[in-house]
Amino acid sequence: MPFDPGIIVTDPDTSKIAMVAEVKTDARNLDTSERQLKRFMSGMGCPVGLLVTPRLLRLYQYASLSEDSIAKGPAG
Repeated sequence: MPFDPGIIVTDPDTSKIAMVAEVKTDARNLDTSERQLKRFMSGMGCPVGLLVTPRLLRLYQYASLSEDSIAKGPAG
């Protein structure tokens, strides 16, 4: 099943994806969601990603277009 993020924010001037967010109602399968989010960010050249549940917010940003370079921020 293809990954379809819950929210995509684009730059109004270029229509380039500036941020993507995946919103989940619970924390189950976060590892799978994280992998899908990173793959999407890498494939679309999106520099910022969020993974959100009612109790958790994870912020991701990348240093290069490689999926392996996308790091989770300190928020956790």
